[in-house]
Amino acid sequence: MERVKQNPAFWLVLAAGVLCAGILLAQRVAVEQGDRHVAAGIAWADVTLLAEASGEKEEAWLELLGGAGVEYLLLTAWEAEEAVLSRCDAAEMEPVWLGDPADFPETPAAMVIPLEADLSGRGGGEQALALVENDSRTGVVLPAAMAAGGAAAVREAGWRPVKTLVLYDDYRSRWTGEDGGSEIEALLFRAVTDRSQRFLWLRPFLDGEGGLVAEGAAYVEVLQTLERRLESRGYQFGEGFSSRLTQAPSRWLLGGAALSVVALAVLLLALVFEGLTRRWCTWLLLLGAAGCLLMCLVLPLALFQKLAALGCAVTVPSISAAALARHSRGLAKYTLSSAVAYPLWMLGIVGGSAGGGLLVGALLATEDYLLEFSVFSGVKVAELAPLVVLAALLAVSIRRYPLPKAAAGRSGGRWLLALGAAAAAAILALLVLRSGDGLVEAPAWERAARDWLERALYARPRTKEFAGAWPALAAFLWAGKRRLRLLQLPFALLAAVGSVSVVNTFCHIYTPVEISLARVLLGFAAGMVLGYVVLLVLFLAERLVRRGRER
Repeated sequence: MERVKQNPAFWLVLAAGVLCAGILLAQRVAVEQGDRHVAAGIAWADVTLLAEASGEKEEAWLELLGGAGVEYLLLTAWEAEEAVLSRCDAAEMEPVWLGDPADFPETPAAMVIPLEADLSGRGGGEQALALVENDSRTGVVLPAAMAAGGAAAVREAGWRPVKTLVLYDDYRSRWTGEDGGSEIEALLFRAVTDRSQRFLWLRPFLDGEGGLVAEGAAYVEVLQTLERRLESRGYQFGEGFSSRLTQAPSRWLLGGAALSVVALAVLLLALVFEGLTRRWCTWLLLLGAAGCLLMCLVLPLALFQKLAALGCAVTVPSISAAALARHSRGLAKYTLSSAVAYPLWMLGIVGGSAGGGLLVGALLATEDYLLEFSVFSGVKVAELAPLVVLAALLAVSIRRYPLPKAAAGRSGGRWLLALGAAAAAAILALLVLRSGDGLVEAPAWERAARDWLERALYARPRTKEFAGAWPALAAFLWAGKRRLRLLQLPFALLAAVGSVSVVNTFCHIYTPVEISLARVLLGFAAGMVLGYVVLLVLFLAERLVRRGRER
């Protein structure tokens, strides 16, 4: 470890990578800060449906929704007749074409939402192209003529891309009359602030029994609340939508930023293999840097981005894991108490993980990822690999020093070790099931708690960090200080989950950098408080046990 930190080649490669990553990140932040206009629209078919259910005329619904900030009316080819367009003009709404503009009259539209459309070469900068997520949330739906080319094809055709949220049936059913539909409003709010959606395709709300909500006041309340919350974040609602105009990525900047991953990989090797010499570190750095730049020139840029981002997302949490394993045996020798060492460990792990996350955010700061033509596909690997590394290193570390005398020669130590291994396996399984769009969906009470946190705080901190990982880090330090090594394995794994989670936060490229940073910092603050609560409980429990033994 010291041989790496004292190696000039390490700092040179790392500095070059950080400089290039900083430029990419600054460009991304500038794009995000200029993308602040949000609009909403509703389909004519849904306006007709609401009118029939409520007994009101379509004109009344158009006037009501228009007054609440809905600016656009979505029309199919057979609905774009003069009678409907005149109602659209009367309500001061602009048309949005559902399909290929070649099938419509000459009336210009603000946007086109591709539904089995061709759209080849028909943009010219006059209209925007809606980017709607596919069902599996692995990208956006594009016309056949542009599907292979992605962002480059859209840019070449002259379309102005805008990310669009469709209020699917699952989303529509989250309206609740008791609290003014707060959950569905929170969903729309997250779509704008967390997922960078700039056009909201509204659909009629559904109540808890699947019935249509046909009271106009329900829609007005949701939209007005949404407008107030967005304005508090610096967004403008109901004054048109902004298109995320981006430029082609710089291959040299991306290759330079990836040099940071090379430096971090060598640092990880030095942590795992203590016998790695300074000479070997220098050769690994030079060969790694040369190989990185060569791959950037030879490989397709999209593939290089994925490899570099995945390497960073695996390496940074693995460094935290290796540090936990390396110091697990020596905690009892430290002069600092657990209460004093705890914030220092948190600063190191959270700061390093956030830095790695920002590096991932820089490596993927191109239009393909910002507009969600591509998504980071290595999340599961990036989550599991560091924990597997930590489990292996801790297993080796545990075998290197003997059981306590009370457990020597007994099978109880093995049973405790098996129990710790089972707890570790449960942690890994839960992480996989609950990560991203996992197999286990959050229950209603948890969604309500998330909504409350989002209203109370600037950004909702991740539960696995402030309520799991950081308190577990405190318990890991406490157990290590007392040589309770069989307790260290599950606590260390939980603490490593925090580093994985911090990096993963920045892997959601559609989320603005400011939101990701706020989420990490708030999780750090809340986790610090809960960690000290855990330490206090453990200290009190330890004192009670000692008094019981003295009696």
